[in-house]
Amino acid sequence: MITTDLRARAYRSLHAAPARPPRAVAAVVWLLLAGACGSATVPESTPSALAVQGSVADGIACLRGGRQFVATVGDTLRLGVAEPMTGRGITDRLSVRLTPRTDILRVLPGGASLLANAPGTTWVVRTVRSCVDSVEVVVSADSAAGISAPVTSRAAKYFVSPSGRTDNDGSAARPWSLSHAFSAPPRIQPGDTVQLLAGRYSGVFRSRLTGTRSRPIVVIGADSARPVLDGGLIIEGSDAKYVDFELMSSDPVRRTSVAGSTPAGLPRINYSIEVNAPRINLLGLVIHDLGNALFAGLLAEDLVIEGCVVYNNGWIGPDRAHGHGFYLQNRRPSKKRISGNVVFHQFSTGIKISGTSRAWLENVDVTDNVTFDNGAPAFPLHGYSWNIFHQGGAGQSGALSFLRNVMVHSADDTQGFKINADGSPPGTGQLVIGENLLQGRAAIGQWIGTVVRNNIFAMPFSTPIRGTPILEIWAPSISAPMVEAWSGNRYIVQASRAWPFGFQVGGRWTVLTFDEWRQLTGADRTGSIAVAPTPISVTRTIPLDSLPGRAVIVHWSVSQAGSFTADLSRVLRSGQRFAIRHVFALNGPPIAQGVFTGQSITLSAVSPSAPDPIGLPLNRSVRRQPPAVYLVTPR
Repeated sequence: MITTDLRARAYRSLHAAPARPPRAVAAVVWLLLAGACGSATVPESTPSALAVQGSVADGIACLRGGRQFVATVGDTLRLGVAEPMTGRGITDRLSVRLTPRTDILRVLPGGASLLANAPGTTWVVRTVRSCVDSVEVVVSADSAAGISAPVTSRAAKYFVSPSGRTDNDGSAARPWSLSHAFSAPPRIQPGDTVQLLAGRYSGVFRSRLTGTRSRPIVVIGADSARPVLDGGLIIEGSDAKYVDFELMSSDPVRRTSVAGSTPAGLPRINYSIEVNAPRINLLGLVIHDLGNALFAGLLAEDLVIEGCVVYNNGWIGPDRAHGHGFYLQNRRPSKKRISGNVVFHQFSTGIKISGTSRAWLENVDVTDNVTFDNGAPAFPLHGYSWNIFHQGGAGQSGALSFLRNVMVHSADDTQGFKINADGSPPGTGQLVIGENLLQGRAAIGQWIGTVVRNNIFAMPFSTPIRGTPILEIWAPSISAPMVEAWSGNRYIVQASRAWPFGFQVGGRWTVLTFDEWRQLTGADRTGSIAVAPTPISVTRTIPLDSLPGRAVIVHWSVSQAGSFTADLSRVLRSGQRFAIRHVFALNGPPIAQGVFTGQSITLSAVSPSAPDPIGLPLNRSVRRQPPAVYLVTPR
């Protein structure tokens, strides 16, 4: 009879906490049976290290919810790690397939087995949560076997360049080609880094690089210069971070005579970022002049997009302008987090959460983004488009939040924010719209569970007439929950006698003044209205959580003139070197740089000229000053 002793230790991931050394975490091993098994009562308490004994040939015992089960050869077991104090799982379950004469079990994510006859050997199993680095599974010939010394894996770094070769070794001196690195060669393991050396990489690339939750693979641009991918990127491998490089298309054709979203003969429709894998982070990327900048559907579970600058994506067709910044769909329990991005001058929509009647549009957090003047490249042939737009879902829209975003249309008589657009069924689950600045018209369709608090709705340059209110609301009824959910909002309009609100209940459309709005609905009892010009302004410094030492600074005012000061104390530490650039001039010299000593930074509220789309100059004749937006980076 062979006695099997399985014990586990977990270590924090170096990638999850780069500023701290690995730290051992006490853990409990549990085994969950996937097949059918018998049962017998076992003690309720669980020791800090659970020994499972039995003959593999006859079966192996496992614990599940205080019960003991017996698995026979051919069954699949699942291994996981739990914190002994709380019992909360800190790794995904890892499957083990039992086979005859299995003296050593090697546990692989997703399920596998290994036959070996070497009792006492330790196999390191990488787990898949950000707080755990590895689990040691020790299989020995007797129950006295203990836990071996921790095994730590060293992350490797590989290099690619535009002139790299498949038969090189991936070193800085002999780099790979990007297509070879993205093909996931066996040398690249979870936790490793692939660095893109400076230069231009042309083509549509498909990345199959796959890490783990605790040890994502990192693809990052070189420190000295931002490399450029001229083409497109399709991401098919999970658990990876793509950081600090540029994606664009140099193709000059921006017009087509063919209507629709996939016109034949237009190369630009092939150039975009498509995420088809879970747990991808897109961080600090510059994305411009593609077709659609990015599409992330249901396969892109738990996507994080942070600190990206996205502009001039799309083309002009005979029917309308096409091309969005972020085109998103999501289904719970996955959550997409869109945070700290700057999204401007798409040919169509900035951030679009939309789909057909079968699409799932839920559990998306859009927080601390700056999005402005989307639709401008197609003006005046086509009108300005939405900065943020949501439509569709067939009752599968829910749990959306829009917090602390700055959404501006310089031509403020156009609609910049629209949720649950015309034709969408009523949304379910909470919709939270809070602490945003919205310049331009806004519309909110029927939604069960809407919270709209402490926002600024501004339309300071155009008188809201009866056909173009500053805010349009569709409601199934006027009820007490609306009174509680709408509060603390401020409205800035051009004329005191304007009709800022369009209100539709049960198919009946009414336009209302601010006083009528409050009297009819009971909403915004703590709200206020002001007549432009008004001295109100908004300045925000947005630290980027995934990119320490970086931030977005945005300043908006009705006059958009002069200068303003920004506080960087939540971004930089004393003595840290920094540089600041305007988002319109990322490739130029910094407009401010130095060593941070706690001082506030004075910046201009007037922006330089925006970059023209490749192949199609911007129409600048009707533009007012946009918000001033800067990026802070460490040096």
